[in-house]
Amino acid sequence: MDDGHRWALETFGEHGPWIRREIRRTVEEEHAASQRAQEASDHRSTRVYGQFYEGIVERFERFGNHLGAPLVRPGHAPYRVPMVNGVALFPWRFASGPDGRIQTKLFATSDARIALTELHPGPVQEMLDLGLPDPELSDEERRFLATLRAAEADPAIGSGGLVLVAICSSVKGLHSLEWGRVQLVDGGRLNWDGFHEDLLGPLVHEPT
Repeated sequence: MDDGHRWALETFGEHGPWIRREIRRTVEEEHAASQRAQEASDHRSTRVYGQFYEGIVERFERFGNHLGAPLVRPGHAPYRVPMVNGVALFPWRFASGPDGRIQTKLFATSDARIALTELHPGPVQEMLDLGLPDPELSDEERRFLATLRAAEADPAIGSGGLVLVAICSSVKGLHSLEWGRVQLVDGGRLNWDGFHEDLLGPLVHEPT
């Protein structure tokens, strides 16, 4: 089991590997749709593609809808974010150039953004196995999850925190796509909090 697969299981439970796979497809779909909209506009300005940020947040609601996880509105934000296993999952297009790094970009630009980093896990809703994506876990993965849950002090409470999907893209291409836990630091910027992963490369457990 590679580190990214293990981290997805630890963070989001049995559907973590599915989320890991679907994030790339979801971001690529929004990128392609935004490119088409920009081309159709025939505008010299790229403001049409710039609406990517609204579209990707809407698309990420599917992770809550598909998994029966709550969708939470941080502060007075006009959007909702899925809380899977008590962990918030939020996509952020932080740059348009291929050399962008989240540590150099201001994140806390609104009360809603700050609230995103302060969401606390509540009781994790038990998901009814009705129409959920098949997690397709191996026996090894199921044993790993069982051991992990047995070690938790309270299995009804998720581990909390914010998992950021950091997107660097423009009409010219999808330049980078990473995910991992983040923490807000002085100055309103973010740092990766431990493990983070490039999702544009091949995933070891990705179906062929």
